Amino acid sequence: MILHDPTPNCTDESAGAALLHYALGTLSHEKMQFEEHLIECAGCQHELDKHRTTLAAMSSNRPELLDNLRKRSDRVRVARKQMYVLSTAALAVAACVIALLVWPKKQDNVVVVPTAGDSSLVDKDTVSVESELTNDSLMVPPHTPPSIAHLAVFAPLAYSPINVRAAETDARSIFREGMERYQVGQFAEALIELKRAHEADTTDTEIGLFTGVTAGITGKIDLARSVLAQALRQNPRPARVAQLKWYLAQVAIARDDRKAAMTLLDDLAAGESAYRTDAKDMASKLARE
Repeated sequence: MILHDPTPNCTDESAGAALLHYALGTLSHEKMQFEEHLIECAGCQHELDKHRTTLAAMSSNRPELLDNLRKRSDRVRVARKQMYVLSTAALAVAACVIALLVWPKKQDNVVVVPTAGDSSLVDKDTVSVESELTNDSLMVPPHTPPSIAHLAVFAPLAYSPINVRAAETDARSIFREGMERYQVGQFAEALIELKRAHEADTTDTEIGLFTGVTAGITGKIDLARSVLAQALRQNPRPARVAQLKWYLAQVAIARDDRKAAMTLLDDLAAGESAYRTDAKDMASKLARE
């Protein structure tokens, strides 16, 4: 049964809802206020008389009625909860399906890491992303010793021309012209003549020595190394050997060849040449770098 709205004679628009609760005895703190309204409102009195029998039956069965209402409310709440669980599960399944459809497209560059003994599972033509990160991005670079090139010293070697009564060869003549420029500090011009002299006579250790020194002064390190090494292979006198080894040590330093430089300097430091002290000092400098 549904109660109709109060008659037009009702003086309160909210009285219709309160009337049902009043009749069932469920109106609590507003009961006194509604009774005062009921005394004055003929419309509400009419509605109460009109449905008295039905309201009395509902009132007598009030505990059962309230219990039914609670059970219905519980059923609605359970149904809503089940709907929420089912919706969540459906979303999870949908997410899995989407993942299965999309994931294979992104697996091209990934290999499965096999267990021990399952090396056949690895595709050798593919590269593992994890392996790339481990081997490249996260690899600690090996320690690189500092450069020693700045320690190289190519000081001009003193030259004293020797007057020889014998006929001068073409190589010595060219060498003399080159050394004239060398003595006035024109090393680039001197090197042109000295290279010509060395090409004319590769066995002359004096020509080889000054050609190598001049090449080092002008920054032609590879040329200096080649010419000085060739002169050293000619088995020159001891004083010339010490000179050649000293400048070869400077070449090694300029090339960052620490091992070769230390070998030459240690050899000089152990000898009796004029380069003994200088070799010890230079070796100490290299050891501190």
